[in-house]
Amino acid sequence: VRKAKTERILLPLFVALMAFYYTGFSQFYPELLKYQITNQVGRDIAANNVPREAFKMYRDNFQHSLDFYSRSAPGYIGLDSSQIMPIIEEHGALWVYTDSTGYSDILNSGFNLATVKEYKRFPVQFLTFPFLSPQTREKQLDDYYLVKIQ
Repeated sequence: VRKAKTERILLPLFVALMAFYYTGFSQFYPELLKYQITNQVGRDIAANNVPREAFKMYRDNFQHSLDFYSRSAPGYIGLDSSQIMPIIEEHGALWVYTDSTGYSDILNSGFNLATVKEYKRFPVQFLTFPFLSPQTREKQLDDYYLVKIQ
């Protein structure tokens, strides 16, 4: 009798827990991780076969997933032509990952921009109700860019 009572309680709990995990891992987390953009930026860098020395960051904090997915450890660069031009001369282009302020700086620097890809970023480790709500999510996102300077 005691075993049957325990099974009646635990079995529905187990089924509900499995349904919760399945929904989370098949629906919620894949959707959420679209906003952890360093994974996608790293894949884009790897897909374009960008040499390690030709990929830099400007005005952003380093994130390990960017290092992992790009298969390189991008350093930081300023907008000084004495830093940029040798890279362009050696590799044909410089790829720069930056935020919206950095993108504005690059646009105003006078360099020739060949490719720009825009990403929408949210620090998914700090979930908030405004981000989780589809009606207010867009206001919570930050613009980031991958810029190819030639």
